[in-house]
Amino acid sequence: MSDRELFLKDPNSGARSRGCRLARGIAPVLVAAACAACSSAAGTSSDAGPTDGGHGDTGAPDAGATDVGQTDVHTDAATTDVESTDTQTDAANSAACGFVMPNPASVGLPHPASYHDNGDGTVTDLVTGLIWDHDASAMMLARADAVAYCATRAPKWRLPTRIELVSLVDFTVPNPGPTINGAAFPNTPGTVFWTSSPNLSNPMSAWSVSFDIGYSDYDDVSDQGHARCVSVPAEAMHCFPQRYMAAAAGEIMDLATQLTWQQPPAPQPRAWADAKTYCAGLGGSWRLPSMTELQTLVDDRQSPATIDPQAFPNTPAGVFWTSSPVAADIYAWAVDFSSGNTTNPDLSAANQVRCVH
Repeated sequence: MSDRELFLKDPNSGARSRGCRLARGIAPVLVAAACAACSSAAGTSSDAGPTDGGHGDTGAPDAGATDVGQTDVHTDAATTDVESTDTQTDAANSAACGFVMPNPASVGLPHPASYHDNGDGTVTDLVTGLIWDHDASAMMLARADAVAYCATRAPKWRLPTRIELVSLVDFTVPNPGPTINGAAFPNTPGTVFWTSSPNLSNPMSAWSVSFDIGYSDYDDVSDQGHARCVSVPAEAMHCFPQRYMAAAAGEIMDLATQLTWQQPPAPQPRAWADAKTYCAGLGGSWRLPSMTELQTLVDDRQSPATIDPQAFPNTPAGVFWTSSPVAADIYAWAVDFSSGNTTNPDLSAANQVRCVH
């Protein structure tokens, strides 16, 4: 992949993204996402980090909450812990499972990233509860080889999903990276890392995250990338019968991430500065989401990866702003909800807005 491929610019939207785009299908794969009253199973803490993923119980929704009609994934009313490797993989790939998304500690947003070196070649994320290999694979691998590399790492270790790997991105680090916490993960290559999340529109491609600048996109499975394996303790991944809850008029709460979103987006597209002003003008703690937070809404169990259509009906299949500037650059991060990938539009481009608190 050349720098030219990474930063092609759309003449209409001003968005910059990887040049080689893959054909995507149109058949929707609808998955679980909406809300019912459910309580989180309480975890216990350990030296390796909080066993509840750093965020404790999500608690039951208040009595006034209503659901938004999603197919159940689990039959129990409480959150389901993830134990075996197969089960944790299935759960991690489910739209009804998730965790609180960290933000880089320097940006002053909720859930600042924090890590604990376990002294055994692993690092625990104290916000998500995920346990990571301290070191990435020494060699670059095709995607199938990356999957095998992590499968043979040890029991209950695997290649991370798209959103799990996104949780390590430090978007405050400028190109050429690596866009990751350098104290927790030194010597990380500033290049592409594979995930276990497939591209449902094209079996010859899969999700990857590039740690030169921090973007998420599809790559051909024969391309070369590094692997950083993950292990998910039972207490780290919380799964819900239905993930999204109508918290108030026009608001949707994500029980997994504990973020509350505008259900309908802003009435019209806006430039980046206007988008931030619009969200702040809603009052309270409303704000434009960070680059990593907005990616938690990408539903990569659909084809193409967009957003849950029941929790967020009539969402435009377009680019949505985040509050995160591209480090040391004149662009800002956005997420394209026609495909799920990240992109870097001009600040003057009029893009969609969905606020969060």
